[in-house]
Amino acid sequence: MVGGGCGLDDPDNGDLSDALGNPHGRLKNFACEGHVDFRPAGPLVFGIEFRRLETTYPSGKFTANHFNLAAGFRF
Repeated sequence: MVGGGCGLDDPDNGDLSDALGNPHGRLKNFACEGHVDFRPAGPLVFGIEFRRLETTYPSGKFTANHFNLAAGFRF
């Protein structure tokens, strides 16, 4: 099975500003993910997932890449 998705949270920057108009906090969040599940004959399950997260602050953009491997047993 193959799947994935993306999401964006981008509020109005004016709603995040202080009384002087300076933005505070997270200005924008973006995330994308893709995964593959492999189920060979029998009870074993294997999975791989990659996720990229980006957050924009007033000081700049920060990113993180996340990679997961999984193995399981169905019963």
